[in-house]
Amino acid sequence: MSEPTALAVGVFDGMHSGHRAVLGVLCRRAGEQGLIPGVVTFDPHPLAVVAPDRAPAMLTDVEQRIELLGGLGIELVAVVAFDAATRNWSAAEFAVGLLADTLAARVVLAGEDFRFGRDRSGDVAVLRLLGESHGFETVVLPLVGGGRPASSRALRAMIAAGEVGAVAAELERPHEVRGTARRHGAGLVAQIPPGMALPAPGTYAALVGRDAGEALPAAVDVADIAARRQANKHVTERDGPQHVTK
Repeated sequence: MSEPTALAVGVFDGMHSGHRAVLGVLCRRAGEQGLIPGVVTFDPHPLAVVAPDRAPAMLTDVEQRIELLGGLGIELVAVVAFDAATRNWSAAEFAVGLLADTLAARVVLAGEDFRFGRDRSGDVAVLRLLGESHGFETVVLPLVGGGRPASSRALRAMIAAGEVGAVAAELERPHEVRGTARRHGAGLVAQIPPGMALPAPGTYAALVGRDAGEALPAAVDVADIAARRQANKHVTERDGPQHVTK
């Protein structure tokens, strides 16, 4: 990359108020210094590789994140494929090899709890030292939200509890889940990719369509998948081996 950039680094899942605050600062700094505002994000979520049993349900897929970032003024989105090789990058490989050399960073914004590199060995102090020797300024931002910072984790818990109205208020838009649909009787059955955050089982008011521009009001039933699997298991056990549930 030849044009210099101002970068923020993170998963940015959901684009909540904390994310939007960081990106607002980023775009202002980029504009003041004539830099391209950019974001470095990861797909899949790092925990899906580092600790799969703790990988969170995602609020947005990577395509949604790119769209939302563009709507907030971000001109460059670098999606890092997080895998076993990426996991083993040292702090210097990440900050110097990727941010400074590949993406021409001149400013890097990070939250005060930011960690990076193999085994989370790098923190904001390490980032600042690397920046001083490789041509970028490190700007450390406090967590947004006072004693209860905005977080994707809190939003996931709210969605799981069915508190979709409160989630919409925090996101400043309804929580969106994308998938494919097929006709079933008078309605549609949606197939959602695994690993996406879904609300608690129940019926919800929603907008359904190919995109936001043609979405129509609908009542959406969210099934209790765990209970359905258990019911299928009972049917399988009762009716014998000719009924196989996958």
